[in-house]
Amino acid sequence: MISATDPVSVLAIFKEMDADVDLNAIVFGESIFNDAIAIVMFNIVMKMGDTDSSVGDEIGKGIGSFALIFAGSLFLGAIFALLISFVLKRQSNYFGDNQWSKGLNHRQKVIIAKQSVLTEISMMILCPLVAYFVAGGLKMSGIVSILINGMFLNYYAKPNITPAARKIIKMLYEVIAHSAETVVFLFLGIGLFTIPDPFQTMGWGTLLCTIINLNIARFANITICSILVNCQRTEKTKLNTKTQFVMWFAGLRGAMAYALAL
Repeated sequence: MISATDPVSVLAIFKEMDADVDLNAIVFGESIFNDAIAIVMFNIVMKMGDTDSSVGDEIGKGIGSFALIFAGSLFLGAIFALLISFVLKRQSNYFGDNQWSKGLNHRQKVIIAKQSVLTEISMMILCPLVAYFVAGGLKMSGIVSILINGMFLNYYAKPNITPAARKIIKMLYEVIAHSAETVVFLFLGIGLFTIPDPFQTMGWGTLLCTIINLNIARFANITICSILVNCQRTEKTKLNTKTQFVMWFAGLRGAMAYALAL
């Protein structure tokens, strides 16, 4: 949960400042994969201790459950994306052939082209949602499924949609991300005053100690992982101190940890 970051606002600042592309990709990739893994691991750990099994058995079951959920979610996300990509490919080939427009006037061609764009947008928006709900219904990880689904759609489906549909889809996803981030911060602010007796139960000392410990743990996490990654990188591509600091600071806000704690 310490690594379950939610740096939508940080990435927005990166975009405005035209920050380094590699730094943007690292922060975004860490956020996505850590969110997915955090949810799966949290649910597995919460189920531990419900039986009389030994610690070793519980750990073994947890590892097996994690592998099964992760693999199953990956498969569901990929299969839905490949299916939609195939449909869009066939549609692209059909409209790429001018035979379909023979015998139609200009108005009919415009209507059919508009319907094609609407179909593409609907498929690209609904496919991740369907993968998410199906994975959730099968007791898999919806966020892992939607992550893999988005990656496959971007690679296989995006080349088969029209430029107009791409622009609209990009704007829609940006609006959804910005709105979700706003709602998260709204709930964080409201939750501070609406959760019953949070400070009387924990005390201000416990709260401040927790914040300090989380920052230290986040710093240690980034430092250790950066050292391991730098062992496989060249001198030009190694993560320097400034980059590591930005990665640490970008992880200070996490909606996923907040949601799981509730």
